Amino acid sequence: HTNLANLLAGRRAYADAAVHFELALRYDPNAAAAHHGYGLVLALSQQPTRALPALREAARLQPGRERIQTDIGDVLAAMG
Repeated sequence: HTNLANLLAGRRAYADAAVHFELALRYDPNAAAAHHGYGLVLALSQQPTRALPALREAARLQPGRERIQTDIGDVLAAMG
């Protein structure tokens, strides 16, 4: 589901991508990439309050990944 979600996100079908990220996370709740992607599509869908927990979970699962930290900062900055 994560691969399909990434494909859909690349096509800007964010709502459909979110559904597939949710399905991926049901199968593997520890999939950092799925949490990260889910957070990104939520942020791109103007849902920052839903995006932050997903991004923070991705950061918890992959603490050394700078890109996730950058994305969290971008979402926080956009929220004001």
